[in-house]
Amino acid sequence: MSDPWQRRGLGTVLLNRLAERARDHGIRRFSGPMLADNSAMQKLMTSIGALISRTEHGTTVELVGRAGWEGSSPRQR
Repeated sequence: MSDPWQRRGLGTVLLNRLAERARDHGIRRFSGPMLADNSAMQKLMTSIGALISRTEHGTTVELVGRAGWEGSSPRQR
């Protein structure tokens, strides 16, 4: 299913803000479930070097990401 906010960069912005807040509070990893067919977010996590692990649970996956990857953060832009 698609909605008007897909493919507009919102996931990138939210992921960067999540990582920034996590780093500010000493959190080094975060995890979250998502639908297994959400390939865009899984590719994003991989492309920015944040993905640590991916575990499948039927129609969902659990992604574990690092909060201190070497990508751009909102403060750097």
